[in-house]
Order: sequence, then C-alpha cells, then structure tokens
Amino acid sequence: MYIMPTATVYLHYDFTSYADGLKDKKAVESVKEKCKGMLVQMAHQSRARLPANISILEKLDMLHPKEALSQLKISITTIAQEFQVVCQDIGETEKQWSNLTNKTWGKTGNESSLWFEVYEDRDAAGDSWFGHVAQLALTTLALPVSNAAVERTVSTVTIIKTKLRNRLQCKTLESLLQVKYCLEWRGQDCRSFHPTPQILQKFNSNMYNITKKQDCLEAPLWKPKPCPKETGSKLAILQPEGKYFTWLLNTDILIPP
Repeated sequence: MYIMPTATVYLHYDFTSYADGLKDKKAVESVKEKCKGMLVQMAHQSRARLPANISILEKLDMLHPKEALSQLKISITTIAQEFQVVCQDIGETEKQWSNLTNKTWGKTGNESSLWFEVYEDRDAAGDSWFGHVAQLALTTLALPVSNAAVERTVSTVTIIKTKLRNRLQCKTLESLLQVKYCLEWRGQDCRSFHPTPQILQKFNSNMYNITKKQDCLEAPLWKPKPCPKETGSKLAILQPEGKYFTWLLNTDILIPP
C-alpha cells in the first residue's frame, strides 16, 4: 500500500498558516505525522466496516433512472446472479432490462418512483411487462449498505420503550416504529399527517381482537418472500408467521391486510 510522504499531506489553510509562523519545524512535522497516521487509521476503519459484497452494491448505481434508461448501459446479469433468490429467470430479467428504453416513463425523478412505475406497468391481460427486472430493482434498492440503520432503530426503540412504558407489546412497538420512519421518509410529522380513507377503515372494533399468539412478547419470525404477491393495489413484501404484510403504494404505510 502506498502512503504519501508527510510533506505532501495538506492539512487545510488554517493549520498551514499557523505552522508557517512557528520556529520549531520538528514539532510541526510531528503533528503532521500524527495527523497522517490518524487519517490512515480512519481509512482502515472505514474500509473494515464496509460490507463484504461492496463490489455488488457499487453496481447498484445502474438502477438510477439516468443509467437504467440509457441506450449505452451495462448488463444487469451480475446483480441478477447475486440475487437469484429474487431473480429466478435471469434471461427474462436481462431481456426486460434491455427493453426498458423502448418505452417513455413519466416518473424518472428518483429510483423508487421509476421502479414502482415500471412494476405497475401492465398489458391488456393485466400481466406485468417488466415484472422480473422491477422486482429485482425494488428488492436490491431496499438493502441496507451498513448496519447504521439497524443501530439507529435500536436507539429509537430505547427512546420509545422507556421504564414508564415497559409493558408495550412487540406489536405496538413495531407499529410505532413503522409510523415514525414512514412519516420521516415522507417529510411529515404527527401534526401534518392526514390519514387516508384506507387507514381510517382500519380503526374499528376488530383492532381490539388480539389473540394471545399475536400478543406474545417475542417478535414475529420474518420470512422474506422470493416473489411479491400482488393483491389489487397492494404489494406483499414480507411474510410474518404465514400472514402477508402489505405496502400500500398510495399511502406508503406498512399495515397488515
């Protein structure tokens, strides 16, 4: 590994201006050497915290609308091979990836808007034109690139479940976390959020019919589904204990069916 000489390391204008006025040049070189060592150590620590499949994650840039809709784009086969649990037909996925440029898309502002539009594109029979490649894109874009999100969630749990609220059930705690993060993602809070008619329909007497199995202290076992199950305007993403949780595309709120 090549490391630049200490004399070539630039430590900002303020440090350079102050160091030029000092007579003890050895002390200045010592400080520079320590700063260089700190930067090298920071680089090592940052690299050690990167996921093992960083080379695959770096290729997810191709899912950006500008890259995905370009005439000169690279093959998506590498990503498809890494996620064969989701992408079970690599040939069809590659074909759909190549045909994306044959249609004009309206929502090209960001990745999520584009790929949700691609997923919802249907023919006259209701079959998805680009279901394979859209499913692969939506799944890979949801992957966390580090454990920072998990650590942040754990910290949020300790804020919500305090000593005074230590009897919160896992179901209630999970729902509070979902509401919090969905509102943050949409740039809203409890004062600016307006529930949709679909959400208001959930507030009825059935919401109090909780069985002991649902009210257990242990979190449900989440099982990722290899293929989304579409039910109307809802997209099934996860399957806890045999029941689908659905993402309402029009409300962006994760709720049980």
